[in-house]
Amino acid sequence: MTTTSSTEDTIEFGKKFAQQLHGGDIILLEGELGSGKTTFVKGICEYFGISKEEVRSPTFTIINTYSTTENQHRAEQLVHIDTYRLKDTEELKEIGIEEMLSDPNSIVFIEWPAKVEELTEYKETKTIKFEHKEENERMIKL
Repeated sequence: MTTTSSTEDTIEFGKKFAQQLHGGDIILLEGELGSGKTTFVKGICEYFGISKEEVRSPTFTIINTYSTTENQHRAEQLVHIDTYRLKDTEELKEIGIEEMLSDPNSIVFIEWPAKVEELTEYKETKTIKFEHKEENERMIKL
């Protein structure tokens, strides 16, 4: 467990966490709106050579993909999925989530993972829980 006290702290923690990631990893991100999930992913993206300014919340796009430029031996792309607006998994199946979850060259991040539990229940995953404490303070549990 760690506590961050600013956006930049959360990004830095994401960069540190990224050092252990490899293609094929599936990371489940749990936490309320505004708890730091996308900010954390920005740090991971930055570690893999993607400008944090390019990283946007996939709340409305559902899925954002980013090609890595650094550490490509560990992953070719990062896939950031936000299931908040979904009613069921059919929409994700139609756009290829099952292939993304099985791609050994991608690292997949899923916000609101309970909505796609049927797709991840038999896969090895890592869960990270985010909790918004005070104005800029976030508690992150690995």
